[in-house]
Amino acid sequence: MKNSVRILIKAFNYYIFVLVFLVLSCSDKSQNDGNLTSKDSTYSESVNGQKIKTYNERLAEQSFLQYCAACHGTEGKGDGFNAVNLEQRPPDFTDAEYMNLLIHEYLVQAISVGGQAINKSPLMPAWGHTLTTDDVERLATYISNFSAETQDDR
Repeated sequence: MKNSVRILIKAFNYYIFVLVFLVLSCSDKSQNDGNLTSKDSTYSESVNGQKIKTYNERLAEQSFLQYCAACHGTEGKGDGFNAVNLEQRPPDFTDAEYMNLLIHEYLVQAISVGGQAINKSPLMPAWGHTLTTDDVERLATYISNFSAETQDDR
């Protein structure tokens, strides 16, 4: 009987621990539910003249390097190592004149449904089934910032 009570007490303590953990982790997510705000899409601060990227920018950069850089290049200039194999060269995201013609929703659509669906290169894959909606939004913002950074450097 004593062993049964001990087992029940241990199980009860374990469930309380798990419940507290879940409550704390959920409250963390409710404070930042992954939605992008204007603060999330800008640089959070500058230290000694060096821009420090926000968490969302770092996530977007990681996605860009993983899914886009092979063709679009690590700096977004359309000069990725695979670009020479493509009949139609990927666009230069650092070209402010070109990028000013594009709206955010167009970039989101291009990333989500791929090049062929927007009358661009059919070789650009659709990432809408691979990336979450938030990932696609962050990536579109990241891509549009290539031309903004180029303008800042002038």
